[in-house]
Amino acid sequence: MLNKFDSAGRWVVGTDGSLRADKAVMWAAKHASERKVPVPLLIIHVIQESPLPSAAAQDVINDELGHKDAVRLQAERLVQDVAARVHESYPDLVIETAVVRGQPEVVLAAAGADADQVVVGGSADHVVANAQGTVAVVPEHVEDRPEGPVVLGLDDSKEGRLAIARAFQAASLRGVPLIAMPAWEQSARGESPSGRRDESAIEGAQRLIADKVAEFPEVPVTVEAPSGRPEDGLTEASRTAGMVVIGSRGRAGFTGLRLGAATRHVLQNSYSPVVVTRGYAGWQDQTGRGLPVAAH
Repeated sequence: MLNKFDSAGRWVVGTDGSLRADKAVMWAAKHASERKVPVPLLIIHVIQESPLPSAAAQDVINDELGHKDAVRLQAERLVQDVAARVHESYPDLVIETAVVRGQPEVVLAAAGADADQVVVGGSADHVVANAQGTVAVVPEHVEDRPEGPVVLGLDDSKEGRLAIARAFQAASLRGVPLIAMPAWEQSARGESPSGRRDESAIEGAQRLIADKVAEFPEVPVTVEAPSGRPEDGLTEASRTAGMVVIGSRGRAGFTGLRLGAATRHVLQNSYSPVVVTRGYAGWQDQTGRGLPVAAH
């Protein structure tokens, strides 16, 4: 195992051996294995860098022959044990491992530059805000409902259009319905009062997803325009969802902000895993079929 790794086109997930990390790893393995074209799963363990020790402490460390090697070997055993458990459940999945030094959130965010998707558990703010591609957040407290619908937060930003493609792909692979919900404030769109707002929001949503509805005829689609703030509607829908998919920053976001308010709210309050899209990165198929780079 080398200190460098290849994340291009892979699903990347970090582990520290905790139950929280195991949940994210197994979620990643389950859903990576659904792909019609195999996508490797790269499991990374990061040996956290610590401040330089004092001169006296350094002398002690130097006296301990192979101290760094021991730490590395322990880390390699950990990640190999995790990979073995994944292989037992998903024997056909291509599993790769790596041990690197650094800060876990920085390493995973960097992997997002060319990964198909990065999967994180627990606190994910830095990764979601800084990864260039797509990040799936699987907190310890959420339920995995693989038979639940995919809930899509709709907007017509570039991040939102990628979210549409990702959501339809996931619903198709899982064989579940898709619920599309406008993720914009209806009052900002200038609709007339009351019922007309809902009607206009639904019409706008239907236009946004029309191409994907035609491309994925096997996916049952419902468009809903809940009253109130869109983030509240998405959070409520997450109670029974298999996942929520949303762009990192909708069209109402301000230039320079890495996460929109609605996205941040959903991440903090969702009852299901949340997939946040920023750019295509290592996901090369813009039609949503998830073909590997080599196929283009």
